[in-house]
Formats: sequence, structure tokens, C-alpha cells
Amino acid sequence: MSILAQHSASSEESKPRELYFAYGSNMHLQQMAARCGDSTLFGRGILRNYRWQVNSRGGGNVVAGNPEDFVEGIVFTVSPSNIQDLRHYEGVEREVFVERKLEIEVERFRDAALEGRKPGEVAKILAAVPEQNLDPHDKSRASSGPETGSLVPRRR
Repeated sequence: MSILAQHSASSEESKPRELYFAYGSNMHLQQMAARCGDSTLFGRGILRNYRWQVNSRGGGNVVAGNPEDFVEGIVFTVSPSNIQDLRHYEGVEREVFVERKLEIEVERFRDAALEGRKPGEVAKILAAVPEQNLDPHDKSRASSGPETGSLVPRRR
């Protein structure tokens, strides 16, 4: 689990919110909605110099890699209570996962209307979209520049 040490203003609450880089099962929008109901989507995240691995128990994690390695995920805004819930779920107290603050590149989603929405809402929106429209390699739907991104990360 990685949490960025940035704060984001929230219209719904005056408490500071942090950015959370989700990879693996926390990218499942309905699952994230159940774990952190008041979280919202912020953008697509890229963690450079790390790689994805599956451990012997079948759990996924990221480990230090080479300069060409990267892991893609989803960046959410989360509340302090969400962070506690995630720490509990991920087993941070039991040292199953180690929490670290890492630098994540953040890109906007291809469809800016998804930003700021709760994961459950986005899951419903995406369920109504034909799968071919979610192809991150489809250049005809993407605009140029660093502001583009896709909700569905590419797999290497």
C-alpha cells in the first residue's frame, strides 16, 4: 500500500484527504467502494522503478525493480478513516504489507467526468460502456499530451 503525502480539498468534508495509489485488488472499483465508501477517483497513477509480483500465497505486491519497470494503478482521494480501514484490511499491523510514501506520476483519466466520483458510481458507468471503448491503446479516443490516461491500466 502506498499513500502520497499530498492533501486535496474536499467539498464534502473539511478534513484533509490524502491521495492513495491503489494497485492489485484495490483497483477493483466495487471492492474499493465497499472498503472505502467515501473515497473518490483522482486519476491514473504510475509507479516508476517498481514491478508487480505475486507472492507464494497468491497476493500481489510491488517490489523495487529496474529503471524500465513500472506499475500502473488508480489514485483515489481518501479520508483518514479510509486510511485506517485500508491499513487494517491490508494487514499493516501484522506486517503483511508495509506502508510507504512514494512518488507517483499522476495522469488524468481519458474521461474527466470520472474524476471526483465514488468508485461504485464509476463501476456502474463503466459497466454500461462497451469494452472496446476502454482500450488504453486506442489512439483514436485519446487526446495528445500528458493529461491523457485510461481507467483500465495496461498490463506489461
